[in-house]
Amino acid sequence: VSIVLLLCLECLDRRTFLCAICLDLLKEPVTLPCGHNYCRVCIQSHWDRQVQSTCPQCRREHSPRPVLLVNTMMAELVEQMRTGFQNKTMDPETLRQQILNTIQVREAELQRLQQEVLSLRRCADEAVKHSEERFSSFVRVLESVHCDVSQKIRALQEKEEAKMKQIHDQLVQEVTELKRTLSEAPETLQRYHPPSAHTPRTYSAPLGYLQQAASAVTALMELLQRTLTEALQNVSQGFTQNQLSTRPQPGPLQPEPKTREEFMNYAREIILDPNTAHNGLTLSRGNRQATSNGRLFHKFLLFNHHADHPDKFSEYPQVLSREGLTGRCYWEVEWEMLEVTLAVSYKNIGRKGDSEDCGFGYNEKSWALECRGFRVVSFWHHSVESKLNSWSISKRIGVYLDQSAGVLAFYSIEDQTMTLLHRVQTTFTQPLYAGVRLKDYFGYVIQQRNSPPR
Repeated sequence: VSIVLLLCLECLDRRTFLCAICLDLLKEPVTLPCGHNYCRVCIQSHWDRQVQSTCPQCRREHSPRPVLLVNTMMAELVEQMRTGFQNKTMDPETLRQQILNTIQVREAELQRLQQEVLSLRRCADEAVKHSEERFSSFVRVLESVHCDVSQKIRALQEKEEAKMKQIHDQLVQEVTELKRTLSEAPETLQRYHPPSAHTPRTYSAPLGYLQQAASAVTALMELLQRTLTEALQNVSQGFTQNQLSTRPQPGPLQPEPKTREEFMNYAREIILDPNTAHNGLTLSRGNRQATSNGRLFHKFLLFNHHADHPDKFSEYPQVLSREGLTGRCYWEVEWEMLEVTLAVSYKNIGRKGDSEDCGFGYNEKSWALECRGFRVVSFWHHSVESKLNSWSISKRIGVYLDQSAGVLAFYSIEDQTMTLLHRVQTTFTQPLYAGVRLKDYFGYVIQQRNSPPR
């Protein structure tokens, strides 16, 4: 309920929203033609006991009996009034915590919006770069075709001009010889046999080929123009408002779950990945249970057939889930150990060696809650330890993750009661994987999904 709405509701008299029959806040309020409001069940029961359908307040008769429809606006006001009065009875610390949670949610929404802006800019830059490269390549192809066609036309021109020059030179030579013959003595002319003047050499320039080439270029350009116009229309449709509106837009963030029933709406079944399991751990029950075999067994287990898998933790007794987690997820862990660490981690966490890059909570790629002797001790991230109030916890811990909003929370579960152990507000940039680390003691940890606490 917003603060402004609460203030507005406080200005209203609560009696305005009371039913004149049951004297309680209206439930499914209906408005009679005379303007008075009643609970639908109350007025129906009242009329069923009467001969006539009259208003209990103004005694106005309504004949025939009107159809009773819920006044949705009045119903919302009554619900806001009821919720507002419930919130007013909360203690200041609870209200303060709710406000802090709302601030955290809104800040997470701002972070997500900023990430969307950065992603939009990056995608736009990549799209512009890609289009520039494609168009530049296309222009180079057109220039190459243009140059090739021009060269072929010029080559044909030079070839035909060479032929014409050869004929020209022959004709000039003949004319010169004929003129020289005319200047010779008459007796010489009698022995000369002139060529027939009626059989001149003929030559036609290949204009048809040139016109055909020009027509082919014109047809090619028309085809390209039509193709480009259609393609441009398809591209432009991607930028219309209708196309943009089809992209799923992030709606308002839903409030975080409060009860175990609400958390179960986001329940995920955690299956552990045997390829990541340290050699001192044994997986069972369909890879839902991890068991520590104790230090005495480590030397023997080093020689198992998974020992050289690149995803296996070589030094830390840890294991990761098989599937990545995105969006809202919830799972529960039941444990029987002196010491256990529950974690979430990016997939690219280190695996080989005993450096901080490989241990849950000792690097920037993982977040871990450490429990000892059924007491919460500390929370780790990037080798920074946050000491927590040490209190006894149950054998079942619930883990809530909202990967997109950057929320990670751990709860102790006793019957249906959930007690918050620790909550983190951060920014997750990759899918997360559930993880667990067991110390060198005999014991086991079971990844639960939605079975009721024992």
